[in-house]
Amino acid sequence: MKLYRLANKNDAKNIVSLFTSEGNPYHWTLSKWNHYYMNYPEGKPVSVVALDNGVIGHYGMLPVRINQYNAMLGVHAFVKKEYRGSGVIFNLMYLVNKYCSDNGIDFICGFNNHNFAKICKSILKWNIAGYLLFDDVSYFDNQNYQDRYRFIYSQKWYQWKFGSLKPFYTKEYIKDGKRLTQLLKTNRTNIINDSINLWNPERYTLTEPDKWNQPFLIKVINNKIDKNVLDIRNWYIEMGDSDTFEYEGD
Repeated sequence: MKLYRLANKNDAKNIVSLFTSEGNPYHWTLSKWNHYYMNYPEGKPVSVVALDNGVIGHYGMLPVRINQYNAMLGVHAFVKKEYRGSGVIFNLMYLVNKYCSDNGIDFICGFNNHNFAKICKSILKWNIAGYLLFDDVSYFDNQNYQDRYRFIYSQKWYQWKFGSLKPFYTKEYIKDGKRLTQLLKTNRTNIINDSINLWNPERYTLTEPDKWNQPFLIKVINNKIDKNVLDIRNWYIEMGDSDTFEYEGD
């Protein structure tokens, strides 16, 4: 009989084994698990596991502040291959939803891949707020988007995420043979004047484009939230807000 519960630090080794059961493209180690689930500076992370002769499924959440709302960023969803399609992810999310409801969380958001986004929408009843398009620009001023919904972090978070405090953070990335300088995050308010690749707020869209894009999803917990939250055009989101652009530790 499968068991679903909140994880604790004693589960870490088995969770890492789950994450690495089909290779290890995201470089999971116990150190990385501790970084996310023991050392996160913005509140208490949540790790939920499914058990059946070991850990067979996982879903994680990191507390985030978005304007006036208490939210959770969904991360690290994984179900063991032989258990996929058996309802494990549905039951994990049932426990996640209950936890959020019991703990005053207004909504969960996530940067899901395209396949999982479809599952979240059709089966788990998440809302696809829209799609973030990658764009190359020569000039960018984030002051134009100060009135939008955005992730609000402390200086400790920037240190935790990037290992240092800087005016802005970039990362070199190669796509289709082209070298890109991706703008991951601006610290406070800065103007960047260079050739950079970013999720351009001027090109957020409600419909899925045929170009390189990232879905952004929201699961409403508190039905009293402003419904404008569900429209991507009311947001300002940076690449570094996503766990895709992650910690690179030991």
